[in-house]
Amino acid sequence: MREIGENVTGIQGDVSDLDNLDRLFAIIREQQARLDIVFANAGWGEFVSFDSYSEDHFDKTFDINVKGVALTVQKFKKRCRYFRNAARLF
Repeated sequence: MREIGENVTGIQGDVSDLDNLDRLFAIIREQQARLDIVFANAGWGEFVSFDSYSEDHFDKTFDINVKGVALTVQKFKKRCRYFRNAARLF
């Protein structure tokens, strides 16, 4: 973050957790911060043999890689009108 410059805040979160996404946006609002970029990206996976790949593995992979990204974008779109100068969505 230091390399980017001053007035930059990184907030780590879990995109598979809806309450956590709400917490992230609440932090931005509480700090009266400007939201310039939402980088919605995922690429999580767990290497297991096909025969041992369980429903739990599938659910976790889907929750992070698909549902988490989609809900991040959805929540950003719903809230971007509340943030002045909300600029970019990736």
